Amino acid sequence: MPQNDSGKMLNVIAKSWTDADYKKKLLADPKGVLTSEGIDVPPQANVKVIDQQPNDMHVILPPKPAGDINVKDVGSHLAATTYLTFGGTADLTFFHAAGSGSEPTK
Repeated sequence: MPQNDSGKMLNVIAKSWTDADYKKKLLADPKGVLTSEGIDVPPQANVKVIDQQPNDMHVILPPKPAGDINVKDVGSHLAATTYLTFGGTADLTFFHAAGSGSEPTK
């Protein structure tokens, strides 16, 4: 998301907290609402808005990367970006390519 869209996205979130009708529209037609707010949404993007509740946990599975993946040592491959959300707390972990000398970072 372009930097200037970040502020616009924060406005969308704040508006959805304060305007029930706006929130309904956002949930029903996220692409249309985001576009109407001036947020650049690629035509091919599938946009999903999740109305997260305090005890919800979401696991987003990224597309499988090309090549072989060693499940026992996933950190040695460019394997996944995992985004877990639980009760409003986010944990973002990146796994680096083999030989990068880097451990998974948070």
